[in-house]
Amino acid sequence: MSRRLLSLALAAFTLAAVTLLGPPTQAIGAWVAPGAPAGGMRSTTASAISWTPVWGAPRYKVKYSTKKTFSSPTYLTTTEPEAELTGLKAGTRYYVAVAVAKTTGALLSPYGKTGEVLTRGKGSSYVSLTPGGLQLVARDSDSLTLTWRARSGIGSYQVKYAANSSLSGAKYVSTKDTTLKLTGLKKNTDYWVKLRAKSTKGKTTTTFSTSLKASTTAGSVVAPLRAASYNILCANCSSSHPWAKRRSTLVKAIKDQDLDVLGTQESSQGLTRAADGTDKAQFDDLLDLLGSRYAITNSYRYNCEKSTSPNNCKPKDRGASHDVRIIYNSDRIAAVRQGSLEFDAQVADDTTRFLAWAELRQRSTGKHFFVVNTHLDPRDDSAGSSLHHNTRAAQTRELVATIKKQNKSGLPVIILGDFKSSKHAVPSNAPYDVITDAGYLDPLGNTYKSTVPDRSAIVEHRIGTEFNTKNNLAATAPKSAYINGSVIDYIYVSRGVRVSEWETVVDVDAAGKFNGTPPSDHNMVRITAYLP
Repeated sequence: MSRRLLSLALAAFTLAAVTLLGPPTQAIGAWVAPGAPAGGMRSTTASAISWTPVWGAPRYKVKYSTKKTFSSPTYLTTTEPEAELTGLKAGTRYYVAVAVAKTTGALLSPYGKTGEVLTRGKGSSYVSLTPGGLQLVARDSDSLTLTWRARSGIGSYQVKYAANSSLSGAKYVSTKDTTLKLTGLKKNTDYWVKLRAKSTKGKTTTTFSTSLKASTTAGSVVAPLRAASYNILCANCSSSHPWAKRRSTLVKAIKDQDLDVLGTQESSQGLTRAADGTDKAQFDDLLDLLGSRYAITNSYRYNCEKSTSPNNCKPKDRGASHDVRIIYNSDRIAAVRQGSLEFDAQVADDTTRFLAWAELRQRSTGKHFFVVNTHLDPRDDSAGSSLHHNTRAAQTRELVATIKKQNKSGLPVIILGDFKSSKHAVPSNAPYDVITDAGYLDPLGNTYKSTVPDRSAIVEHRIGTEFNTKNNLAATAPKSAYINGSVIDYIYVSRGVRVSEWETVVDVDAAGKFNGTPPSDHNMVRITAYLP
């Protein structure tokens, strides 16, 4: 399955409660080894395994062999505490062990205790593994939308469901797709769902999956909210990577994420040659290329009486916000009110720094929420100076004060932006400290100089979080050996907002090299969230 399809399939996954081992210290030799893996679904040529997760594990390395001594083993790596062993021999016992590893594959722990799995015999009709990843995508008062991972060679998928855990009196639905909406259900009711596969001739080829429990709502709709932050690199900031050469790739990357809300930075207000041959602001060209369903909270270029040009400007507050803009999917989001703030804290002879804010409404749920987007002072301090560090801290305090002033009703908050400060910043990650001290949450728990996520992390599923958010247009995507990379592009949320997924969006091959030149010197970061 492609990274895009996997991302969407896992968008609303609620992880089961598990007991986590650890936490390990940051010393490499101190990581706890995973326990013995246990077998799950099995066929004549494959077996699923799982094990108790280790807190903060960047990767797991699995080895398996038909020999208890593990002579000539086969290896695989995975980010989740589960794996599927494929290409096995029928009716054969395999020995399996798991270790914690860096994203590079180097071991962080010894291998844990050995587990065993036994494939089904040659006469078994179960020749394939049950489709994995059965998950709930969306729900309302009379329907449940499910998804699962595709299996090759499958003719159809059969879903079995009932309003009791034994699935007595169950109903069956068949489909060739990997997404299914069950309709005509009772509101505020628990349902149990199983899945199996059949061949093109209608013969059962797998066992049923483990039951998934999912509940319809009492009446209100529960819908995902996909929000992203993206520094798109200003139109004229790189002569070797001009906007005209990279905009189609960048637009595709945004569209592929199926966003509800996007905060952009370095989306220039100055004129550039647009795709339609006219001269437009970069953010206007981007908006046109995204298509008619996307809108912007404020389209003014300058806070002047003549908003189209800064020349001979007679100041007038039009809510324009320089290079930071909030774009939204108007099919799913409605704009209620919006504004901007020019920070008092500025650095002389540098671009004026702003924030943009908006109160938005999710059409499917009717819920209102508050979004802030910003791009802080981007310069580094020279030795012995803390000017830019202190400026970013002051700008962030103004950001927090703006939320307090403009969000008096206490709506859920999403903060987006390029904060030009990471967990490796010296003398500290000031914006992070100001925002988290104000009570907002970093879903990744990417605290100062950490290799293991802080226990305050709330994200349920991670995609590519080991990659740094600044890529510098390198051929190979920079990343950490641990679960969290170096982040300067952040998404923060207020307490009560559920973050089911975070993706640091990179298009890379198996070796970690970008497939083509990245469309910006930053990687997009995206969350799937649920409003309280």
